[in-house]
Formats: sequence, C-alpha cells, structure tokens
Amino acid sequence: MVSALPSWELRGLWASLYALHVLDPEPDPTLDEIVAFASELCQGPVLLLLRDGDSWVQAAEAEPQDWPAPDPATQSEDTEIEDLVSAPVHIANLAVGLLQSTIASKVGSDTVTANLTAAAKAVGRHLERRWEMARNDDAGPVGVIVVDDEFQIRWVSPEMDELAEGESSGWIGESVFMLLDDTNLPDAAADLHNIDAGRGRTATVPIHLRLSSRGVEGLEVQAVNRKDDPDVGALCFVIRRAAEPATDFAILGDQTWILNTLASGRPLEDVLVQIVQLLERHGEDAHCVVMLLDEDRELLEPAVAPSMSESVIDGLAHIKVGPSEPAGGASTYLRMPQYTAQLRSARGWEGRRSAAVREGFQACWSAPVASMTDSEVLGSVDWYRKSPGEPNDAQTRLLLVASRLVSVALTHELHQRQLRHAATHDPLTDLPNRSLFATALGEAAGDGNLAVLFIDLDRFKLINDTLGHDFGDELLQQVARRLDRSLNHPALVARFGGDEFTVLLPKVEAELHAATEARRLLAVIDEPFMLRGQTVSVRASAGVAMTEEVLDDPHALVRMADAALYHAKDRGRGRVELYSQKLIDWSTRRLQVERQLSDAIETGDLFAEFQPEVRISDGVVIAIEALARCRTPTGELIPPSEFIPAAEEAGLIDDVFTTVLAEALRTATAVKSSSPEPIVAWVNLSPLQLGSRRLLDLVESSVAFSGASRPSIGFEVTEHAILADPDEACELLDALVQLGYRVALDDFGTGFSSLAHLRNLPVDTVKLDRQFVVAAGRDPKSRAIAEGVIGLSHAMGLTCVAEGVETEHELAVITGLGCDVVQGYFFSRPCDSADLYRCLEPGWAERRQTAGHDPRS
Repeated sequence: MVSALPSWELRGLWASLYALHVLDPEPDPTLDEIVAFASELCQGPVLLLLRDGDSWVQAAEAEPQDWPAPDPATQSEDTEIEDLVSAPVHIANLAVGLLQSTIASKVGSDTVTANLTAAAKAVGRHLERRWEMARNDDAGPVGVIVVDDEFQIRWVSPEMDELAEGESSGWIGESVFMLLDDTNLPDAAADLHNIDAGRGRTATVPIHLRLSSRGVEGLEVQAVNRKDDPDVGALCFVIRRAAEPATDFAILGDQTWILNTLASGRPLEDVLVQIVQLLERHGEDAHCVVMLLDEDRELLEPAVAPSMSESVIDGLAHIKVGPSEPAGGASTYLRMPQYTAQLRSARGWEGRRSAAVREGFQACWSAPVASMTDSEVLGSVDWYRKSPGEPNDAQTRLLLVASRLVSVALTHELHQRQLRHAATHDPLTDLPNRSLFATALGEAAGDGNLAVLFIDLDRFKLINDTLGHDFGDELLQQVARRLDRSLNHPALVARFGGDEFTVLLPKVEAELHAATEARRLLAVIDEPFMLRGQTVSVRASAGVAMTEEVLDDPHALVRMADAALYHAKDRGRGRVELYSQKLIDWSTRRLQVERQLSDAIETGDLFAEFQPEVRISDGVVIAIEALARCRTPTGELIPPSEFIPAAEEAGLIDDVFTTVLAEALRTATAVKSSSPEPIVAWVNLSPLQLGSRRLLDLVESSVAFSGASRPSIGFEVTEHAILADPDEACELLDALVQLGYRVALDDFGTGFSSLAHLRNLPVDTVKLDRQFVVAAGRDPKSRAIAEGVIGLSHAMGLTCVAEGVETEHELAVITGLGCDVVQGYFFSRPCDSADLYRCLEPGWAERRQTAGHDPRS
C-alpha cells in the first residue's frame, strides 16, 4: 500500500473515473479532432496523456499537416526549439490529463500556451461528458462503491444512492457483505477475497443485492482492484441494473419522452393524451381513457380518450365513486386496480354497458391514480378491450406505468398551478397581489371608463402594537374576505401591501359612481369584526382615481389613487377623496415645501423666533415660546402650517425639533441675566415624537451640550398629539418631568376627553386656545368655558396661559376672568433673540399697554 493517500471523497472520484473507463486510452475520434485542431493552432506537435495511477498513458497525438522538417541552412537563433509547453486537463478539479507541445519561439509561447490551455479545457469537457454517459447507461444509473482493506464501505457515488432509492446514507463504515442476499453470501465472500488479492478487473456477473427496503433485486456487478493506485488505493465495485428486454426498453423511452414533454411546459391535456397513446401503442387491443374526479370528489369524468367515440365518452360521464361502481368508480374508491373480465355479465355496469358493448368492448381494466405528494386519489386510468379476460403480468405492469405517469403529470400540474397562484396572490389574505392587479389593470385599460380605489386602514399600527401582529394578520384576513365578498365581477380587489388594498372598477360611468362605491366599501369595513372573542372596530380611508379615456400608462391610476388616499388621511382619515387638479396642486406644493425645508436645514434657513408670555399681575415676561420658521432662498417665509406637516411626512421633524431646541437653549441661557426671574423656554413636540424613546436622548444630549438648566426648558404638546396612544404619551412626558423639564398642554379645549388628559398628564401649565379668548367677550358659552378652564387650572395648581391675545379688549376680558399669563400680538409678535431683549426691559409691558399699540398693524 502507498502512504499519504487523499481523502475518501477524492479516492472515490478517482475510483469512479477508472472503474467507468473514463480515462482509458482507447481510440476516441473526438479527442483526436481536439488534439489535431490544437496542433494546427500551436503550429507544432501536440500529445495528449491521460493519467493511470502513478503513470501517464498516451491517448492521442497530432502534428500540423504542413509541418516542415528543420533546415540547418536557414536556422538561426530565432528558430531554436524551446522547452516543452504543457497544459493540464481537469475533471471535477482533478488533474486527469496533460496536453504537451514543443514549439518554435517565433510562434509565440504566450499564444501557444493559451491555445493549448483552451484545448485542454475542451478535452476536459469531453471527458466529463464521457463520465456522465458512463454513470447512466440504457438500463439506468451505474453506481460505484469503494471499500477499505476490511471490506468496509468508505465511499458511495450519487448514482449508487439512486439505485438504493436514497437509502445509502447509512452505509459508510458498514461491511459491504450486508448488501448481499444470504444465498449469495458464501460464494461472493470467497470471490471478494480472491479479487482483493489480485489486480485489475473481473467480469461482470449477475448477483442479488439488498440495496433498499424494497427487498432483494437482481443486478450486475463488476469488481475493479485499484489498491496499488496512489489515487485510489482500494477495491471498488461497479453496479448496474440488468439490461431490459426490447419491449421494456421501448416503454422506458416513451416514458422519458412523456416526462420531457411535461418538463417543457406543454398543456396537461397534451401530456395525458401522450400517456394514453403509450398505453395503446404497447398494450394489445388497448383503448384507454383517463378519468378525473370532479371538484366535489364524488363523480369521475372523462378527461382524455383519443381513440374512443363520442357516444362511448358520453356513456362514461358522471361515474360515481363506490365499491360497486363500474371501471374507475370502484378502483378509485378501493384505491387498488379492478379488472372486469366480461362486461356483458358484470354487475354495476347497468346503464353504462350498452354504449361500451356497441363499441365492441368486452373487458375493462382500471387502475387508480393517486397524488405523488399526499396519496390523495385523483382519478383512474381505464383500459378497454374488445376481447374478454384479465391482464397478464406484463399488461398489469404497463397499466400501472400509465397510472404512475398520469399521477406524475397531475401532481406536476397541481404544483405548477400552486406556483402560479403563489406568484400572483398574497400569501396572507389569498387576494390577488400587485402583479396580478397590474395585469388585470392593463387588460381593463383598453376599454376606458376605469376607476381605481386605494384603501388603507386607519391606525392599523396601533392594533399591531397593542394586540400583536398575529391579531393584526387575522384582522387583515377578515377585511380581505369582507371586501372580496362585497364586490361583483369584473371588479377586483387586491392586497397592495401592509394594510393597503386596491380595487379595480371597470366600466364605471362617472366619478360619482366610483366615489359612491368607495364609500360603500368603507362602510363595509366600518362594521365591527369579531377576533378571538373580541369585538374590534377599524375605519379606513380611500382615494379614487378615474379615467374615461384609454391611458397609455394605466398604472398611473394607481399612483393617482394613492395620492388621493394620502390627501384623505391628511384631512382627517375615515373619508374618500377624489383625485383632482386641486389635489395635484396640493401634492406639487407639498413636494416643493419638502424640498425647500430640506434645503433650509442644510443652509441654516431653518431657524426659531420667540414670542414672550407675560404675567398679567406685574407685566414681567416669565416665558418664551420658540416657534420654528423656514425661509426660502428668496427670503419668503413658508407658513408653519405647511412645512411642519411636510417635515412629519418626510421624516424631517427631528431635524426641525433639534434646530429649534438648540436655539431655545442658547436663548434661554443668554437672557438669564437680563430677567429679574428665571424664564422658561417652551418648545413644541410633534405627535410623531411621542411614540419614540429617542426623544429623551435627543433632549438630554442637546441640553448637556448647551449647558442650560433643565427647569428652564419646557415642552408643549397638544391634545391631538396624545390621542393615538395616551398611555405611551403619558409615559414619555412623565419621563421628561422626572428629568426636571416642564410640560404644557397646548390648545386646551380643542381635543377630546380634555378633563381626563388634564388629570392624567404630568403638566404644570395649560394654554387656553385662542378661539375661546376671542369669543369670550361676545359669547356667554365661550366665556363660561374660558372661565371654567382658568378656574380648573387654579384649582389643580396649574398655570393658565391665554393664547392669541391681540387687542386691549381681549386682554381686559381674559384678565377679568382671572387668567395668570397671556401670549399674543397685543404685546409682541414672534421675534428674533435681539428684539427679545427689549421685551425683558423693566416696564416694557406697561409701556406697550399704555401706548395702545396694535402689533398687528
């Protein structure tokens, strides 16, 4: 034995190459052509050597046709013969051969080396094809087993595993004798020891082996001794099935043809016809039909019967499934073949017999067809004959082959149908997905008068976050079913993604009809859902886009409906919006504002102004509110009502907040020495920030950088902002208070459940909305509300700030109601930090009040 042998995996590959004659140096016209072509390209002799253990064997040789003999009179230094040039031949990363050439330097060694390398690759590809053909001959796969000195199995080829029906994985380390049938064991053991002692090959001998749980099988085995080979160093065996008789070989060829037809994507009916024709071609006196179960799985119906008349096919329709039913009715029920040897006298054929007998049929053999995946019965293959009797063994095998092929075809078709369905339908709701919706939209667009609805569930994230994603998935499934049931063909609903649905409405007469349909569907969604014993209510918003013309790009309707949906949500949710020129203008303006805001953040044109809050009792400024401002490159100011929503939508609200907070912190620190008492700088919080713990880190890092004290900073939040999740908002605001910051409830009285919020939120200041300030002087009800808010604030120990005081009359009214602090144009418009210093001068408020100046002028 040689030392330092490679791994068993490599030894197995080498064993397969040698045992299957892949590297035998036998004449091969293809190799001769490759070598001859290489010789012409290299302009010199080329030799092909193939490896045989530790030696090399010549397999082919060629010289150029016009290769001249050397002429000493014309030779020079430039024509001297150079060293040998070689290129290795590889198969599966194994160096199995070598191409060699001696070349003249004038040819160019680089070119010759490149040509020789290309030829070596061509030789490798041809040897790989030779190897592949050797591993699969006419009788089926050809397997190779490699054993060690103790006859323990060390390597099994993939083809061997195929012969073993996939059961060879446990063979490694086991004795090869375990594969032998007991009757073969004594003789085979003696033969193995004799083979092991010698070298070379044995003859191919028939033998019975137990390769799988299916039992003993007759096979052909050849032993190949490569123990002296440094690449293998072991005994190996080549195992193949015995050659089939000519008829069986023809049937096998037809099966392959049918399977290739199936793999090529031909229609199922074509494949079934081919299977029936195979049975009729090889079966004596065969007239066949494939019967398939209907959707209710109660009746068999003829699927294909190319050689039968219409009258017979009609007579075979609607066969029931049962033990006493004719043909496939019984075989399908009993899940086993049934043979009717004499139709004229057989029971169960009443009502079916006459059509078959008129056709001349006297016998019927039937085999059930079962699914390849779950063994569910799908139908039957029925073989009708014009002579009586039962099938022999060969006919039985042929019928079962046809049944198996029909099973493969039906299972394949079902799998392909499932793949097509999966590619075009949403896996959660089973509604059409975007792809199928786009296809349907494109087909419907050719007629015009088309509408698309874009529907989105309102506050669906809240359901996911509070009840869990599984709960949310169930809700989406119920919404999908409800929408699907509410539409009639040709209308189509699809899941666009997340909690968004699109609806296609062909043949719509007017926008009004589309909008009416959208409102109807929203009302359908509004009905409560029962989920896991809980009643859940959810609302939705919808955008509608319609065209009466044929569009070049019908998918633009989806984008239009999406834009209309966005507008519906921006205007308060739970509503339907139509795509219109007004909406286009609004969308264009929104995009323009987003771009301007983004630029302003980069250029410093996003800044803060400050509006003082004045204590009425002594006219001292006790607080300032920082208000975000955005300036365009032309100096125009964008209203906050435009750029703040744009910032929230574009994900820029943290940038706006950070900028305003930084300026508020600088200003609060700077004015500290100019005020007789501490001044609080108030900064507004966006509703989006109340759902993010990142806010605390953002605030703390900004305050630490500025050096400002926490009590000098406060944060204003509106009632509207906390509606999405009051508990989460309360938790976050409480965390701010615990850190030492102040919190104010802004626009008080304009939201919902105001008293509950006032009780639960950790606020120390209430800001009375301007609408009550304005109306308090002329409307008794508004005056009562304002007085109640002020009194309630005092009772709870809170500071009350009246917002939007613009006139002397409004100041007098709000003062008479006992308000603590006012803010508004009467004292000052929002101003920059330089003007803010003037507001802090002693007596500033009294001078403004005495002057009677109207800051709005």
